[in-house]
Amino acid sequence: MGDETIDYKATIHRIRGEEIQERALEVKKLLHSMDIPAFRRDASRPANVRWLIRNLAARNNKRASFKTVIRELVLLDKAFRMWERA
Repeated sequence: MGDETIDYKATIHRIRGEEIQERALEVKKLLHSMDIPAFRRDASRPANVRWLIRNLAARNNKRASFKTVIRELVLLDKAFRMWERA
């Protein structure tokens, strides 16, 4: 995932429940090496995803995987919000 632009709206419509779980697991793996509380690493919980979007940069913005993790978190957050409205 380089610096390409992501069409979040189109991507969210393709995401299914099991894909969200897969993405959340991949994010959790990337978060393992970052400086965050252990209980916030569960990216399958909407509250954690929102907390991570707000706070991840505080101690981790220099890490190589930071941009990738933020992109995935934003995508997960949008999918969670879409499902909450449904």
